[in-house]
Amino acid sequence: MNTQLLEERILLEVTRNPNISMRELARQFDIQPVQAGAYVQELRKNGKIKVDSWLFHTGDFVGPVSCIMETTVSTNQLDSFKEIINTYTDIEFCYQVAGDACFLVKVQHDTYKEIETFIRNLQTVVQTIIPLVFPVEYQTA
Repeated sequence: MNTQLLEERILLEVTRNPNISMRELARQFDIQPVQAGAYVQELRKNGKIKVDSWLFHTGDFVGPVSCIMETTVSTNQLDSFKEIINTYTDIEFCYQVAGDACFLVKVQHDTYKEIETFIRNLQTVVQTIIPLVFPVEYQTA
């Protein structure tokens, strides 16, 4: 399949299913997740994908929020990724892992909006982000 046709098919699939993961895109089009992420990143850069639908609209929710992200970082963006990670004081951990993802990152913020900002900043240097966001539960004594 030629590159332009593949890009068009990926755009169509992302339009139909905005919450699709890079792994699922890769499986559907018989490519690697990193390649799927690169296509999506290129579509964003060219303005064909304007909004990340997985970003959060939470209404009146107030309280701390945790986010665990699986990220894939290309070698040429590794230093930029590390710079972003080092500027955030709310990161609970950042582990380099084997497999489809390069890093597993956990961050906690006071609001969903802060999580969105963090994810948007990471998007400038990573190929894929698969976030899992959840409110922090408090234990009572």
